[in-house]
Amino acid sequence: MAASVGACDLVNICILPPPSGYRLCRVAYGLGALLSCPKDWSERHDGWIQVEEQRVCSACNCGPPQGGFCEVQAKVYADNACGSERGGLILPSSEGPKCVDLPIGTALASQTAEVLFSETGTCEPGGGEVIGAPYTGMPVTYCCVPELAPPP
Repeated sequence: MAASVGACDLVNICILPPPSGYRLCRVAYGLGALLSCPKDWSERHDGWIQVEEQRVCSACNCGPPQGGFCEVQAKVYADNACGSERGGLILPSSEGPKCVDLPIGTALASQTAEVLFSETGTCEPGGGEVIGAPYTGMPVTYCCVPELAPPP
């Protein structure tokens, strides 16, 4: 026997309208949640009994640097106090390795490097993609009676 909202008589089962702000709904779990809602209970809301976040993000990374530049002045010394310079050169980052020719047998005891100019580069960000999916437990469906118009 079906239940209806509204007027009661000797044949029908009567359900009183819900209080203001509430809805009258039927609930179905598991396989029952896959069925269609009854005709008079046409407002459908689907969800799950349990939901757990199981997604993660891949590691973030940075591509090769682009557009940066620096220039360093390097010097080598014969003593530990950086007082007796034996050679030096300026190394721009835009050029490959450089060498300074020193006389054979030159003793080197210390070195310095000074940044003369620096311009920050950029890199293309990567990674951070979503991996996995949320876990959703047993499905649940609420079939509700559309909001009833108040009596005149």
